[in-house]
Amino acid sequence: MKITHVVGRILAVMVLAMGATALSQGSSLAAPVAPFARPAGAPTAQDGAQPAPFHETYNALNGAMGTHISYAESLSYANSVGYGVAVFYDGLGYNNRTGDTLVIIMPRDCTASTGDKDLRLAEMPGDWNDRVSSVTTQMGNGTHCDVWFSSDINFEGECGNRWIHMQADLRKDGCQNRASSFELS
Repeated sequence: MKITHVVGRILAVMVLAMGATALSQGSSLAAPVAPFARPAGAPTAQDGAQPAPFHETYNALNGAMGTHISYAESLSYANSVGYGVAVFYDGLGYNNRTGDTLVIIMPRDCTASTGDKDLRLAEMPGDWNDRVSSVTTQMGNGTHCDVWFSSDINFEGECGNRWIHMQADLRKDGCQNRASSFELS
């Protein structure tokens, strides 16, 4: 047997053993990275510097927030643990290169009717209150959701006053940086 095959098999056994150890201790290998704040002293928009965007996920099944290294990684994670059903952008025009993003994850797709609510969040997750500037529920994974924003917590206050599938500029709905709660259907 060639030495590379032996080394490869040894590494595979070690990885499997580490995974089994982590799972036996109650860890989840699929758990998102814990959310974190921007490091103290990191450049901010107020400093005139463009900070690196945060790409976050919110898992509606367990309420967990996760931070990911890229927008693509947050979408990949979302679809590996459930359904990525919506993306909120902290920037106009679905900007994921310089603006923060939040991918909403549900355990299943939305129903076809807007008469029933598949997800209701009385407060925006994490620090997303009054930050959404554009939104899409067209995820490319076959999901069929629409979002309804409210300007206040507990689904109070008008903010767009309609079900939204895609909106690159929430100013058109009078809702840019005003959403404090939302529903998905």
